[in-house]
Amino acid sequence: MYPIVHSSSNRVYRGPEGADNIGKMPATVVEDAIYSFWQPSEQDIANILAGVPVRLGVLGKTHPIVSLEVTNSVE
Repeated sequence: MYPIVHSSSNRVYRGPEGADNIGKMPATVVEDAIYSFWQPSEQDIANILAGVPVRLGVLGKTHPIVSLEVTNSVE
């Protein structure tokens, strides 16, 4: 999966200095929420259809409240 620019995107997040394996992530900031949109590759779609689970990773020692859904909306 890769992050995509959505029509509502109004910010770009970048990885920490020196983290070459972390690219830019377009996002939509609305009040106290941040939304990013991701496009699955053909292989991702095949894996999902085959029952492979989707993993959400959060870096750090605490886990913020998150949501993971299939949508094109920020509402």
